[in-house]
Amino acid sequence: MEEIEERREENEAPIEKVYVAVGKEVRESKANLIWALQNFDRNKKLVIAHVHKPATTINIMGAQFPVSQLAEQEVTAYRLVEKGKIDNILKEYADICLSQKVEAEKIVIEKDDTVQGIIDLIRENGVTELVMGAAADRRYSRRLKTLRSRKAILVEQKAELWCKIFFVCRGNLICTREATEGVISPKAASSSSSSRSPRSNSLVSDLHRLSAQPSMQSSYFPPRSNSINCTYAEDMLLTMASSNSSQWTNGSSHKETMDSYPTEKPGRSNVLEEGPSTVPNDAEDGFQTESSSPHNGSADEVSIEDIDLYDRLRGAITEAEDLKNEAYEATRRRQKAERDLLEASKKAKAADSLHLQELRRRKDVEERLAREKLEMEQDKQQLDNILAQINRAHEQRIALELRISESEAMVNDFEKKLTEAYHLLELLRQEQLMNAERKGQDCSSSADFKSSSREFVYQELIHLTDGFDESKKIGEGSHGSIFKGLLDNTIVAIKMLNHDCYQKHEFSQKVENITKARHPNLISLVGACLEAHALIYEYAPHGSLEDYLHKKNHSLTWQVRARVASELCNVLTYLHSTQPNPKAHGNLKPSNILFDSNYSVKLSDLHLGMAFSRSYTSRRSTVAYVEPELLATGELIPACDMYSFGVLLLVLLSGRPAFRIKKVVQEALDKETLHEVLDGSAGDWPLEETKELARLALRCCDIKRGSRPVIEEVRKVVEPLMNAAKTSKLRSWSIGSESDFGGSVPSYFMCPIVKEIMKDPQIAADGFTYEAEAIKGWLQSGHDTSPMTNLKLPSDELTPNHALRSAIQEWQQRRR
Repeated sequence: MEEIEERREENEAPIEKVYVAVGKEVRESKANLIWALQNFDRNKKLVIAHVHKPATTINIMGAQFPVSQLAEQEVTAYRLVEKGKIDNILKEYADICLSQKVEAEKIVIEKDDTVQGIIDLIRENGVTELVMGAAADRRYSRRLKTLRSRKAILVEQKAELWCKIFFVCRGNLICTREATEGVISPKAASSSSSSRSPRSNSLVSDLHRLSAQPSMQSSYFPPRSNSINCTYAEDMLLTMASSNSSQWTNGSSHKETMDSYPTEKPGRSNVLEEGPSTVPNDAEDGFQTESSSPHNGSADEVSIEDIDLYDRLRGAITEAEDLKNEAYEATRRRQKAERDLLEASKKAKAADSLHLQELRRRKDVEERLAREKLEMEQDKQQLDNILAQINRAHEQRIALELRISESEAMVNDFEKKLTEAYHLLELLRQEQLMNAERKGQDCSSSADFKSSSREFVYQELIHLTDGFDESKKIGEGSHGSIFKGLLDNTIVAIKMLNHDCYQKHEFSQKVENITKARHPNLISLVGACLEAHALIYEYAPHGSLEDYLHKKNHSLTWQVRARVASELCNVLTYLHSTQPNPKAHGNLKPSNILFDSNYSVKLSDLHLGMAFSRSYTSRRSTVAYVEPELLATGELIPACDMYSFGVLLLVLLSGRPAFRIKKVVQEALDKETLHEVLDGSAGDWPLEETKELARLALRCCDIKRGSRPVIEEVRKVVEPLMNAAKTSKLRSWSIGSESDFGGSVPSYFMCPIVKEIMKDPQIAADGFTYEAEAIKGWLQSGHDTSPMTNLKLPSDELTPNHALRSAIQEWQQRRR
């Protein structure tokens, strides 16, 4: 029977279990579970443990409600849904185990704190081996040797000491917390005690009964020590019971015999006072010896065997008591060692925590230093780049200064040569004039002048100019000063020429030629004063082309420039076709192109074959418009005007000074970058017509007179550009428009509804243009009629007026 019972107990012995803590995300905990399946003995039972944290709020129709505010049935239904989700998750883990041919148990603990849930799992189930995560998967690296997860750190610190914990991350063992030696889980202890035989258990129960009596216990010993100390007595009693089982009898049969022996031995009182004792007295031990004469009370009749058995029992109990005391002292030492170990562990953990903090702080400092170093390197690189740019700019500036100095030297040399040529020409002219005087040309010229224009006297000029007051001066050029005067309620311009520029007969010839030339685009000569070498012209109130190109705050549109070129073609055609002998202007430049009250072109300072003056080239800007061959020979022909007109066309196109303009435009045409040279403030030039005009202008600037086109050929190229200017939408080609000279706001720029300049003009179904927000507000407010005609609109569709918006933006830009 005993062998059968022992086999049954062996079969019923508890199976060792390995617990694996898993989370809700199967993808993250799968690797840890597979690691446990691969690294633990298949004889151990695998338990999948999950700590479920119940939700404190429930989502109802998109809003979160606390559980405390909901009905019980609603919370119950939601908990059932949660339970279903947890069951599905654990089923996935179980399927993973089945794929490895391992059948696993599942356990779920509900706890608000996951860490406390794992600790309770270890304590309540006596877990001896646990596998859990050490860090999040994204933090894993081969150098990971410490715990990164806050949960893992807390479990390591607070879990029961009998549990061995394996910390795993992404299927790699990071570290292990070993179980403390000597600390046994409650379930292990209970399983070992249950493995004893029934006979020994009865003896042990008697021993526990004796030790549990109030008279035998002492408050000096903690309850935990009793269970440990009793094991020694239990073993001793079991030994004695097995060897002398035949001598144990009922307590009532031998009471008198045991009463004859003393209950205490000498020298044992101190032991009973200092600690708990299990030595029974005659009334409490429950054991008695047999006597041959139980009723006579004589000590001689007591059996020797009974006395010997009693002494052996008493010695065993005494020895058990000594062993118990020793065990108690050992327990005290062990508890003290455990406390010391716990303190040392706390200190070690604190040191580890400080070490981790120091490592993090050091890492932060290193990262900050690395960032600062990188920023310093970037700043240094930027500084090096800036220094390199400064050096290049300095080199370029030196090169430009050198080129400028070379150019200035060339210009000075050229001017010296020009001066010498002028001097030679002057000598030749004087010689020609002397010959002309001999033939009486001066008298005939004077007579012709008197017959064709009004002759003024010097006193009239003084009266007209208030004694040549400086406030009346409106200009000053190389030939003299220009004053404004009032003649017969009409404003006139009085040009006082320098006496050293013209001889008397030269001046008379100039007046005669100007009087004979009559054209709408030529400035009209009112009269002259031969005495003072003065010319009285009609007054052009809107200044010269030079003012609008280089001096005023606004620029001319390309449409206006096209009209100026067209009108210059008209006047040059007239001059060059004069019969019998073609005539030339000889002084074509922006300062001589004036604008009258209607903003029409008025060409002034007409030479018409007169002797060339040295004062003509007193300024570099003037030299750029003069034909080089004219400077050398002084021969003025229509080809000279074509050269000046070509330079003027290039200035109108680019808006740049005339000096070296030919080279700039030629390079732009060769590189197909003419759009970069064109004056952007003039608007969007029509590129094809502009390229054709630029090529023709460069032909006009050819050094060889025979290679230059005539004015009629130029006119054919200017006309397409003029037609494009006339047909351009919403862009006035009149130089007197408000968009060109900064007048009041054009009416078509204003919204008819809000009376403000439109930002997003839209064309409605009535054909009128409105501000987008204004017309949309009009339609959305219920109106179906036109704000202008009050007629019903055929539709509410709006069309963006891109042309008007571009015109408004360009007008505003020029105004700024």
